[in-house]
Amino acid sequence: MSIEDNHRWPRPNHNYVPEYQMSGIPYAETKVCAKDATISFNFDYVTRWIIISTDKDIKLGFNHDNTIHGTYYFNIIAGTTERFELKCKKIVVTSTAEANVSVLAGFTNVLASTFPNQTLDNGFKVQ
Repeated sequence: MSIEDNHRWPRPNHNYVPEYQMSGIPYAETKVCAKDATISFNFDYVTRWIIISTDKDIKLGFNHDNTIHGTYYFNIIAGTTERFELKCKKIVVTSTAEANVSVLAGFTNVLASTFPNQTLDNGFKVQ
């Protein structure tokens, strides 16, 4: 019997509150988003919080399919730093100019594979 099969200590899931009450396990990455391109940051674990900074204006989305749909995105202005208290497993970024995008995140112990896909069809959107 493996730990995975042990029902006395189930694996934490995205509804397990104590995972979000703890400080996050650190993650940091910087990527270059080419002009009119879309890049994604894929996380192995569900986030507790995310900080994003950029040197050019960007659009931020959370769709699993690597696209920004219509008006479902959040604008981040160049030179600002935004902190988001949210759980997600992927973010999608697009820019009209080449942008350096830095992401600092705090991970929970919840595997991203157990979190629902963040698609517009599943109700994930920014308005």
